[in-house]
Amino acid sequence: MADNLIARLEAATEGSRELDAEIAGLRWNSVGFYYHQNGVDHTGPNYTTSLDAALTLVPEEFDWTLGHTNSGLTIHAQVGPKIECFADTPALALCIAALKAREANDE
Repeated sequence: MADNLIARLEAATEGSRELDAEIAGLRWNSVGFYYHQNGVDHTGPNYTTSLDAALTLVPEEFDWTLGHTNSGLTIHAQVGPKIECFADTPALALCIAALKAREANDE
């Protein structure tokens, strides 16, 4: 469900309101998350450019870490014990790792 969005986040070099709106369109429930088809909220949080907003995507039961590699050129994020990813910005890295963790947790 969120695979296409995760792929787009992984390919992004910077955050955007378009990506933020797609993330805002995801809704989670006790069974997992599904894509909300009644439009997306373009006034939602700046998930892909704000670390504070990206942190709201991390499930409460998971720890998270951020770091950098390649002399600081690539950001590494880890959510929970197994989900890790790399991106160009901290907010993007955390969004990707958080969405992957939610997806894995719901399977």
